[in-house]
Amino acid sequence: ALRPQWREASESLGAGSWAYWRHVGAPILAPSVLGAMLLLFGFGLSAYATAEALTSGSIALTSIQIGSFLNGNVIAGQANVGKALGFGMVLVASVSMVVYVLLQRRVSKWSQ
Repeated sequence: ALRPQWREASESLGAGSWAYWRHVGAPILAPSVLGAMLLLFGFGLSAYATAEALTSGSIALTSIQIGSFLNGNVIAGQANVGKALGFGMVLVASVSMVVYVLLQRRVSKWSQ
């Protein structure tokens, strides 16, 4: 996404390598890198099957706890904890996807 003309322009204006990366390269690449990190976070958060298979349910991950609560392993008075945890995960995933879309819009301005 970095055009060679931008590097040439910064050099012609007297900017060094550090100034180019600080003022041109990093701001253009940052939304793409952050977007990739958000997608990986969202996919990792929702990977119930992998977490269950690797830990046999012995670690208290949110996705494993939701599965446990929804399968009927509840303590008295905690009947809706699994649904509340699931709703929380949906909110976190939704927020991460909205931020990802906003970052992609910013990147699309520079890639045209």
